[in-house]
Amino acid sequence: MLVNINGLKKNIEKGLTILQACESQGVTIPHFCYHDKLSIAGNCRMCLVEDSKSLKLLASCAVNINANMQIFTNTELVKKARESVLEFLLANHPLDCPICDQGGECDLQDQSLVFGGDQGRFYESKRAVENKNFGPLVKTIMTRCIHCTRCIRFADEIAGTSYMGITGRGSKSEIGFYIEKILNSEISGNIVDLCPVGALTSKPYAFTARSWELQSFESIDFFDAFNSTIRIDTRGARIMRILPRVNASLNEDWISDKIRFVYDSLKYQRLTCPMVKKDESFVKISWSQAFSIIKDKVSLNFLEPCGLTGPFTDVETTVGLKEFINKLGSSNINNSGLYQEDYFEDLSSYYRFNVSKEDLDKADFCLLIGTNVRWEAPILNIKLRKLFLKGVNIYNFGFKSSSNYFIKQLGNNPAVLLQLFEGSHWLCTKLAKAKNPLIIIGSSFFHRTDVIKNLLPYFLQISKRINWQGLNVLPQTSSIINRLEVGCVKGIHGQPSAKGKLQFILGKSLNNMKFSSKDYSVYIGHHGDSFIKNVDMILPSASPFEKTGKYLNIFGTVQKTKAIFFGLNNVKNDWEVLNSLSVFLGLGKLSFTGERLKELSPFLQSKGSMPFLNYSNQSGLSFVFKSKIFNSPFVPVVTNFYKTDSMSLSSKILNRCSSSFVDNKGSFQD
Repeated sequence: MLVNINGLKKNIEKGLTILQACESQGVTIPHFCYHDKLSIAGNCRMCLVEDSKSLKLLASCAVNINANMQIFTNTELVKKARESVLEFLLANHPLDCPICDQGGECDLQDQSLVFGGDQGRFYESKRAVENKNFGPLVKTIMTRCIHCTRCIRFADEIAGTSYMGITGRGSKSEIGFYIEKILNSEISGNIVDLCPVGALTSKPYAFTARSWELQSFESIDFFDAFNSTIRIDTRGARIMRILPRVNASLNEDWISDKIRFVYDSLKYQRLTCPMVKKDESFVKISWSQAFSIIKDKVSLNFLEPCGLTGPFTDVETTVGLKEFINKLGSSNINNSGLYQEDYFEDLSSYYRFNVSKEDLDKADFCLLIGTNVRWEAPILNIKLRKLFLKGVNIYNFGFKSSSNYFIKQLGNNPAVLLQLFEGSHWLCTKLAKAKNPLIIIGSSFFHRTDVIKNLLPYFLQISKRINWQGLNVLPQTSSIINRLEVGCVKGIHGQPSAKGKLQFILGKSLNNMKFSSKDYSVYIGHHGDSFIKNVDMILPSASPFEKTGKYLNIFGTVQKTKAIFFGLNNVKNDWEVLNSLSVFLGLGKLSFTGERLKELSPFLQSKGSMPFLNYSNQSGLSFVFKSKIFNSPFVPVVTNFYKTDSMSLSSKILNRCSSSFVDNKGSFQD
């Protein structure tokens, strides 16, 4: 429709607010409380505009535009209104810009300069507000608060922690908690990005850098298989902070607290030189000495070579490990732990999502099996919460977990899944009526030792509709997808070798690993933890922040991390370690990129996502269970969101979060 904006006729899409319509045409309207991912509050009044047919100015964020309007955003009346709003906001705002961490990025600073007056008329005493305890991540100086309520709306609508609000009236109004709590959410750090002033800032970042000193790099969140897009800000050779990078179709404006605050782990527990175990302790050796010891072990020919990829193993390193293990005469490569996980490897639809990220909001039914989405993929959990708020019923089979929306629990007895298989469960009727069902199967489903995973083709079949395939597998990390996509396979399940193993472990946290006295384990990683004492040799490698690599997320999209700075001296990339070792053993160089990647999977060279397969001709599936399904309940794979790998275990910030939220029975254990 045609709308008159500042005397010019513009073609505007229907259903937009005045603010959205003006921004779509490049007309800037200042605002504080409005955010496109939150509900409309309309309380800052900074976005006032003039309509020729209205007696009063209109709050452009809260009024829909129509064809009869003549909007003016730059009249004298509008300018005077903006100046008055800023005068009221600054009346009680403290004059502490030189010591405020928001300096250089403050909306109040910027808009006061452009739209504010040139003199003040306030001579009274400024009010002061007591600071609130938001926990170990968010620093509060509530005297600076301008009551935009972005934090309240985020906590209520996105994070699902509905105990924030405004108490008091008039000049006594304060934002805080209705009850004495801390902001215990796995995405609480996003509240810092939302605050337009310096009322809410990052505690770990406080007084460390200014925004104009920082250099920014684009990367991804490698802690879960969702791979949210992030921005890393550095000063010299040090990461100062990590922020979300807006991606409308993937993570929108949000990231998890784990990737946001894990950067301090680069200073602690780093592995800096090769070491070998002697008499229950480690001694430093050179790279050539380490390679010579491994060569001796290989030449004895009584150890079976095998590889384990860790949570941060990228595609190139996985390909290098596959070729290296193959050259040693084996094809045994696992991910989570020896003979534990058991994903289907024949079709990509059995280890990733079949619903595209753009179609997630179309689901009208959701069934979770063996997963705690809130911990395993926090940003995906935000999207599921949106489905719940739209009225979609969400059901969960498996262990009970803390959730920030209502989930109907179906129990934790595998017999329930067999009832679904037989069609005798009451949920089968609801599933059959759903037009776009969403079934999400988590990691604990594939960590069982029985054959319940053979139900996977059945779930693929019952969730299929015309132009819709509702089966979605949620691996704990994207390295699992990387491994399965390039064709890395395990040894015979449940059949450990009679001889020992020569294990090459790439950055895997060893807390659930079992080692035999016959085995010889070589750990290639960047961080150590208390469990590293179980290995026989340590070879240092670069962290994910210090190397460039490709990752496949749950939607099959190829994304890249970027080397932010060079790694430590005497430290190599993990693929360089494998390549150098292969040359030293006389096996030749390894192939990581180019034609080799295209040979293993043509999608690894593309910029888009892998195609979604069509199963319309699949019918008459038969299932044969050759062994017993145990009655043992599903067990969560992630028991502490803040301690899942060697990097998060080494982070002081995340350890403080664990102490505040998990160890002290925070919201995750309510």
